Amino acid sequence: MSTDWSVASFIIFAQSLGSVTKSLVKNKNNANGDVLTSYIIKVLFFGIMPSLYFYIRMHTDPIIWAAWGQVGMFTYASWRFFVDGRKVQILNGNA
Repeated sequence: MSTDWSVASFIIFAQSLGSVTKSLVKNKNNANGDVLTSYIIKVLFFGIMPSLYFYIRMHTDPIIWAAWGQVGMFTYASWRFFVDGRKVQILNGNA
């Protein structure tokens, strides 16, 4: 019932956001601004904001569904980290 899962999820999402953004900006010929904008919005609304919600929820009123929610967010963040890492490899030509 600690908030460590939410903090780890937030860090993973932020790391993925930074690496994909850097790769998209670096390879301007392979992607346009709409791809970058949609990716940032997706990570914010489906990753960072829910992680922050579960973090705040566990600090104010720790209940079991919020605890399982943050574990689910950590699992999703870990999966996205590998998917986004593969995207970065493809964009950088290392695939």
